[in-house]
Amino acid sequence: MGKNQALVGNFNGALVQFQQALALGRSVESRESMAISLESLSSAYDTLGDYKKALVNFREYKTLNDSLNSSEVRTNIARMEESFRRDKEEKMFQLEADRMDAVNARQRVLNIALAVSLFFLLLTAFLLYKVMRTRVRNSKLEQEALRLQSGRLETEKTALEEDLRYKERELTANALFLLKKNELIAHIVERLLKAKSTFRQENQKIVQDIVHDLQASRDEHNWEEFEAHFTRVHSTFYQTLQQRFPSLTPNERKLCAFLRLNMSTKDISTITHQSVNSITVARSRLRKKLQIDGEDVHLIDLLQSI
Repeated sequence: MGKNQALVGNFNGALVQFQQALALGRSVESRESMAISLESLSSAYDTLGDYKKALVNFREYKTLNDSLNSSEVRTNIARMEESFRRDKEEKMFQLEADRMDAVNARQRVLNIALAVSLFFLLLTAFLLYKVMRTRVRNSKLEQEALRLQSGRLETEKTALEEDLRYKERELTANALFLLKKNELIAHIVERLLKAKSTFRQENQKIVQDIVHDLQASRDEHNWEEFEAHFTRVHSTFYQTLQQRFPSLTPNERKLCAFLRLNMSTKDISTITHQSVNSITVARSRLRKKLQIDGEDVHLIDLLQSI
């Protein structure tokens, strides 16, 4: 209101309003309001020419204004310090939050890496377990296959050994059959020779021819049959014997075959129609060719191992 009075040129009325405003400001202790009122009063007194009062009011205004400015500066400084402190705290909180976020992020990365490592470790362990289990199963299958194969081979071996024993028994029986046959022929020849003198002259020639035919034909046919059967049973005997002892004669190889069947000297003599002494000499000569010293059993053992 005082400023409105001053604008219209009523400075006295303005003074009254400014004084009332100053008094009101003092009553409420409003320093800002007092400073405005004093400045207005100083300007009004200066316009009216009362320079003394104008100076007094200006000085009071200046003092009060400087005080207000100083207080405002302190307030601003305090406000700035408070703002700086808050900014610093906010920055610290933000840095701490960022640090915690970084720690949490690093921890999450570590957790993820640990989980991935654990997953691959478990996967590797599982794959190794599967591989080992497969190997164990394959090993068991191979062992079972080997066991079955071994059992089958053992069965086949047993069957072959049994078949060989059967054939050896059959061969021995064949040899004994030849032995009995030759014994029978020898007995018949002996009886015919003894009874020859009792026959008439014209019949003696017939008896002699029969004896000659029996003695001439019995060896070759019987030996060929025996040798063929012996070769079927012992297919590699003659070949091995020839390779190891190439100097043996056919008769010596024949003697080896008889000895392979563990036949006695007497039995060999009967089959071959040679004397026992001849067979004994032949056996002694055979031992020398085979470079064997000792009893006959050693000779038979060597031939049975071929």
